[in-house]
Amino acid sequence: MRREGRVKSATYGNTAQGNAGKIEKLLRQIVNGVDANEDGSVSWEEGEGDLAQAEHHVGFMLKGEGLT
Repeated sequence: MRREGRVKSATYGNTAQGNAGKIEKLLRQIVNGVDANEDGSVSWEEGEGDLAQAEHHVGFMLKGEGLT
């Protein structure tokens, strides 16, 4: 069962809270990235990128194509 299903079907508050916390952690990683190699920053290294970096990179591409 997927995490969101576990949260919905949890019969105990602590189970739902624990699964909700896991979902929150995953969402934060998507938005903020992960310092997977522990060098103090999030970069384009494998497993580290985030939505903000992707948006920044798209900006470079748009600028390069003369679309901004």
